[in-house]
Amino acid sequence: MDASQDGPPLAAPVIDRMFTEAMTLLEAARALARSRVGPGAAGARGQVEALRITARLAAALAWMLAAKAVNAGEISAEDMARDYGLDRHTRSICLQEAVPDDPELPAALRALTAASLRLYSRLARLDELIARRSPR
Repeated sequence: MDASQDGPPLAAPVIDRMFTEAMTLLEAARALARSRVGPGAAGARGQVEALRITARLAAALAWMLAAKAVNAGEISAEDMARDYGLDRHTRSICLQEAVPDDPELPAALRALTAASLRLYSRLARLDELIARRSPR
């Protein structure tokens, strides 16, 4: 079944807004990494959270690019679900939540962690909906 038969997984404006959100978070992460109060200033815990943010955003962007490919008719929704869905290993890393009130983490890192988790959680729910619509 091709993408035109089962329709796009999500309306293009939804993907575009989420993509913009992910790129904004990516820019914030880059700026934070370059600052004096970046993840390195918080020691190993800060570095782990920075890597988790990077994993979330990379997975989110890859997922959204696949959704754009479905919307453009380049791949089917089944292909997206099978080949580009969020796998259980990625989810286990990306859905781990940092303690939002951890005083050892800079406030900017805590805020970025929370925002990236919210975005990834929304994508994980959408990924599950698409996977249920598309047999793997």
